[in-house]
Amino acid sequence: MRRWVKKELKKDPLRSAFFSILKYIREHRKGAAVSAAALLLLAGLSVVVIRDVMRQRNEAARLFSAAQTEFSRFNYDRSAQLCREILDSYPRSGISDHALYLKGLSYYKMEELGKADEALSEASERYSGSEIAPEIILSRGNLLEEKNDYENAIRYYRKVPDRHYLKPEALAGEARALELTGRKSRAVEIYRRISARHPDTYWAEFAGGRLEDLDTSREEPEVVPEIITE
Repeated sequence: MRRWVKKELKKDPLRSAFFSILKYIREHRKGAAVSAAALLLLAGLSVVVIRDVMRQRNEAARLFSAAQTEFSRFNYDRSAQLCREILDSYPRSGISDHALYLKGLSYYKMEELGKADEALSEASERYSGSEIAPEIILSRGNLLEEKNDYENAIRYYRKVPDRHYLKPEALAGEARALELTGRKSRAVEIYRRISARHPDTYWAEFAGGRLEDLDTSREEPEVVPEIITE
């Protein structure tokens, strides 16, 4: 608890006053009365700061919930606006990674690919350690593929961790990009990998369909023309 409080206080504008008082107490430990008064002031200041931090977090959470609702209702412009408000007003709320990601998705749905790419690129760089980093990475790969930037799309698809539930989709994206750049044999290898390692997923079905079209070992049956006799 003490570590969390100290961490949050460092983020707040009042941190300077807080740590100045703390430093004063350490330097004047012999003055019992002064130290006691300073401790009381420090305790009061801590309560104020923590309450402000919690207020900001609660407000950011409320806005993000509203943004998610608007996104689900296809109101992507409103969703992006709410996410911008979170990022501008509550940058240390603890959900900036989610807000920036949803902002990018909202722009993507509005087909504003430049703004979407900017948001997703920033999210992937700033929040590489986030719990939603694989989702961010995959979405950036999809966006790059749509922009016909296949090499960078492949690079992003390969960043999705092997054991993550999004890996089959990332592999399918990589195979598609390879297929679109003429590397058919490599694409076939990946489609077969999806079928073998992720058989119970939609992407295994997708891979199976692509293999039927790409597998050169399959030969088309010979068509024998009908002989008409009089």
